[in-house]
Amino acid sequence: PEVAVVYHAGAENYSRRAVDGAYQNTTIFGLNWMFQDIASSGVPYDNYYFDDLKKWPDLCNRYKVFVFIAPYPMDEEDRKFIETHLKRDGKVLVWHYAPGYLTPEGFSIDAVKEVTGISCRVGTTIARQDAFHCGDDPLARNLRPQAGMYATFRAMWAIPPTPHPWADAERFTITDSRATPLARYDDGETAIAVRRFDDWTSVYVAGLLGLGGDLLNAIAREANAYVLCNPGPAVEINGAFMSVSALANGTHSFTLPRKATVTDAWTGETIATDATTFTLDLQADQTRWLLID
Repeated sequence: PEVAVVYHAGAENYSRRAVDGAYQNTTIFGLNWMFQDIASSGVPYDNYYFDDLKKWPDLCNRYKVFVFIAPYPMDEEDRKFIETHLKRDGKVLVWHYAPGYLTPEGFSIDAVKEVTGISCRVGTTIARQDAFHCGDDPLARNLRPQAGMYATFRAMWAIPPTPHPWADAERFTITDSRATPLARYDDGETAIAVRRFDDWTSVYVAGLLGLGGDLLNAIAREANAYVLCNPGPAVEINGAFMSVSALANGTHSFTLPRKATVTDAWTGETIATDATTFTLDLQADQTRWLLID
């Protein structure tokens, strides 16, 4: 993989609890839904804690795209690390919701701007965050209308349409005229935007749960990172094994990083020989385990 998904240990400690105290709110609990979406991006990725990158900075050289899932707490040392090791060499950094907003000195919208390179503001009350893709930027083409899993998360739990402390949170809005909008909230304000610098690219997904597998696929392709297939099935792959789980009926095409023979791990059926591409006809809920040799 040439994409790394980065987690911040302890981020959940800063999440407001729901009114009944039983669940964390969407800023943490809802992330499970966004994980499911990006798992169907067709993009293989490795998972790290941010502390791992700081401990072994050479890891930063392996990847072209870094996706920061819940990077809410950051201090000056964290920001300097990102500036030195990640904002370079054409890397694409993807930020979700409130990157760096929680500092040792308190809340800081300036810290969010410093981390992302994109200006924004934050509301003072909880708000709905339905967002929809827009524009003709290459990253915005051929995406489904809904951005991410926020609206699906609300619908699944039959949450009332008015802002709710379990499902909603303070809304971050992108205000940077130098950034290109990729998605907008219902009121037309910018929810997702990209800003391309000389040596790196920032994609700020300000809307809660707004990063979808379709957008991650487009980001990986623009970064020339390895992509296994189009968005749709949930996939995992390493040098010798591949797992694919279909979420809908259909024929799916896969591109391997090298020529290989592909066989079914259970039946021994040869699916492809000395090939870099192959197709599978899959039914919804069907999982195939494949050996790559």
